[in-house]
Amino acid sequence: MTQDFDTIHKAITERATRLAGDSDAFEQRAVVYRELYRQSGGNHVFALIAAHISLWTRQAFGGGAVIGWILSLPYLLTPRLRARRLAALAGFEAAFREINRKVCVETLVLYHMTLQCPGHRRLRELATPQYLDMLARCHEAGRRGVRFTEQEKHDLFDAVFRWEQDRIVGPGVTAAFEAFDWPLVRRASRHPLITFAYFGLRDVMWFRDFTDPVERMEKGYRAYGAAAKLGWDRVERRLVWYAGITGALRRLVRREAPRRPRLA
Repeated sequence: MTQDFDTIHKAITERATRLAGDSDAFEQRAVVYRELYRQSGGNHVFALIAAHISLWTRQAFGGGAVIGWILSLPYLLTPRLRARRLAALAGFEAAFREINRKVCVETLVLYHMTLQCPGHRRLRELATPQYLDMLARCHEAGRRGVRFTEQEKHDLFDAVFRWEQDRIVGPGVTAAFEAFDWPLVRRASRHPLITFAYFGLRDVMWFRDFTDPVERMEKGYRAYGAAAKLGWDRVERRLVWYAGITGALRRLVRREAPRRPRLA
């Protein structure tokens, strides 16, 4: 049974890695997340919000590269220092791309592992009991064709969000900022302004310190609250609209996904 678990885990991880694409495949991850949301019967709302995060991140990195280039202009007379600063910025952005990719991979892996190996004791090596319990309930609801209540959707989101912050995002953010050797831009990067396509004007979020895990959690629940208030169907439609900006509109509107192997 252990060998079966390892074999299944390896196969699903390999497929999830292909689905998530490389570090720049933000649009692809948005499509994959949307498909996961639909596969869950609309119960795995973390996936829908994560799709918005992927598309917003793609746009944010585009603007950040321009700003970084402008801020490097004072170093024109010291080309080596300028090159070092720009390399530091590139490394910083690469770290966040990897965080985005890894969250997608692990979210897919856990969804499909709990589907393939329900109740297996070794699942506890991969996720918290709360997360595993909510995924089991999500799969059961899917089999019965039942929609989660809003409280159940919140509970699953809470389980996934806490897990990805503790396991992937928190350590990744800390390491990225510690390695970022450009003090001016490092300080500015602590205060991102975040607005997703489904946000209203009052939902826009400005961070006092993005490295603060408590603030990241608080902002994450605010993002969830804005989505729940708007309604999940409208949040999904806003994803399609925003995808037009980032180049994925054709696939989403036609309800096509990139050619890829199935997870399970």
